[in-house]
Parts: sequence; C-alpha cells; structure tokens
Amino acid sequence: MGLATPDKRRIGLHVAAEAVADRLDPLPLAEAVESAPQAWRAMLAELVRRAQALGVRPAVYGSLAWQQRTGLAYVRPDSDIDLLFAPRDRRQLDGLLDLLAAMGEGSPRLDGEILLPDGAAVAWRELAGRPDRLLVKGPAEVSLRDLPSVLALFDREDAA
Repeated sequence: MGLATPDKRRIGLHVAAEAVADRLDPLPLAEAVESAPQAWRAMLAELVRRAQALGVRPAVYGSLAWQQRTGLAYVRPDSDIDLLFAPRDRRQLDGLLDLLAAMGEGSPRLDGEILLPDGAAVAWRELAGRPDRLLVKGPAEVSLRDLPSVLALFDREDAA
C-alpha cells in the first residue's frame, strides 16, 4: 500500500489483506470540487456535468481526493487532477475521450485512467492517442495490449 503526505513524501507499506478494516470506493469528482482551488472549481464542475451527460460518473484520486477526505492541504498550484472513468460502451468511451482531449490541457492538467470492462485500466491520454499498443494495468499484472483488443471490450453486449 502506498500513502502520500501533504509535503509529497511517499510511504510504502506491506499490509496483510485481513488487516484492512474498510475499503472506500473511488471518490466522485462532484464531491471533491469544493475542495479544489477556487480557480479550478468552475472547470471541474463543467467536467462533471459534461461527463454525466454522457452517462459517465467521474471519480478522482490523488492529491484532490486526499485533500477532500483528510481536510489537509495536498493540492498545489502545479498539481494535476487524477481522474477515473468507467465508460460502459464505445459511445461513452469515444465521447469521454473527446471531452478529455478538449478540457485536459488547461489548468489544472487532467490526468488519470479509464477502467476497462475486464477490470484493468489504461491511461486516458495514452488511449486517446490511439497507439498500436497500450500499457494496461490489471489487478495482478501490467501488460501491453493491442488497441483493437482494448476497444473491442467496449463493443461487447455485456459491456453495457
């Protein structure tokens, strides 16, 4: 398990699974907007609105999530926003990638991952670039997958 401190130190721990008392779902971005710097709030609220219009509920992890959950000052002026999205189908995926490409280069910089229907994840920026092969993080391993096989996950009947 990795922990971050407000002063950017990273602490690595080994914790037995049975010692974990609780596990929280990813924090919805809508719940964290008010913890963001004032200058970022309108853009983040617009991102939430537009993603939800696509049927996708954005979540956040990283410094903004830590700040919202602890009340401590994790976010800095140069922080990026680590987002997590779980589109169910190809229409949502394509709309989301278009949205992120349009909004992702401002301040704050939008980073993060797309959850794949098989439980793995891929960086949205990498997926948006449509390379031949993608670095995919699974629950137990990291692998390279070809783009068509990743996109096909969103075309299956049971992906919706």
